[in-house]
Amino acid sequence: MGVEKLYTILEENGINSKKAFDFICDYMESYVEFVRRGIGRKIIKKMILEGELEEKVIKILFPKKDLKDVSLSDLKDKLKFIQEHSYNEIALKYGCTLSMAKLMVISLCLIISFCDYFEIKEIKFLDFNIKDICALEKFYPELKKSFDETLWKITLDSVVELGERFDFDKAHSEFVKDLGLKLLDSLKKFHSLGKEEYRYFVVASYLHDIGKAIAFRNHSEHSVYILENTTIFGLNKEVIEKIAFIVRAHTASAKLEELYNYEFKGEELIKLLKIVAIIKIATALDRGKKQRLYNEKINLESNVLSIEMDTDEDFYMEKSSFEKQSKLFKYLFDLDIELKINRRFGE
Repeated sequence: MGVEKLYTILEENGINSKKAFDFICDYMESYVEFVRRGIGRKIIKKMILEGELEEKVIKILFPKKDLKDVSLSDLKDKLKFIQEHSYNEIALKYGCTLSMAKLMVISLCLIISFCDYFEIKEIKFLDFNIKDICALEKFYPELKKSFDETLWKITLDSVVELGERFDFDKAHSEFVKDLGLKLLDSLKKFHSLGKEEYRYFVVASYLHDIGKAIAFRNHSEHSVYILENTTIFGLNKEVIEKIAFIVRAHTASAKLEELYNYEFKGEELIKLLKIVAIIKIATALDRGKKQRLYNEKINLESNVLSIEMDTDEDFYMEKSSFEKQSKLFKYLFDLDIELKINRRFGE
């Protein structure tokens, strides 16, 4: 958000710590409005901060606290103190240089003005910097794995929050996700999908229907529009494009020849299409969005993938959808697939 530029402006114009917050709020006005248009909303539930400067500032302000325990109210209390004292007094209080005192003021003002504008109630600091990540990658693979899992959890939280904004059917999405992951695991020797591709599938499972908030007809295109015009923590533009491809292709109306004309080619396209094939089957088996089928048993034998499930209700909608949606699977995996449904009659 231009900390260095703000530092220069404060220096050149002699703006003291008491006036800095009002000045930065005014300076930020056009920027936050640009951000608001980009993300499409005024309220943000949570802000995640990363970076060496923010980490250094917070550790000076709260030397006895872990970053994960610092709250927004803690920062606002510090801002009140800072606004009542000069840069020299702040530097003396926290045992830092005058330059660092000014950077502390700027960082606090930026964070709090941003939170105030977007009505953010919660902040989170990532206690990692680039040097940490490089060291973890080379010397501490288990810690690196833990760090990666933490970031992935934050990404998933962001994905679910996006789904909730568009009133998604969480139970249906989780049915699709859980069944699809089991199918992918049972088919490992027939695909070369890694952790990243599995994650594409999970995100697509949660967000494939969010476009229905705009219109039921052509909802996959609306879902893609939302995906391509929003920000999800941890997912860059290239990843969003791949997930959007999966979402666009998951419906029965998506034509294979049109998918092959898309920008993805070769092995990358085949991997994405295999994810599409799985999500088609998983969505078909919850066509009525009521999770009527349960207790899935998946078995792969003699080039036949067998899915056996139980139900207490009529299942004709799911069976009919499965027959339509399994065609791509048969083509890509070169396997037959069969569905067996056991009617339990109220058991």
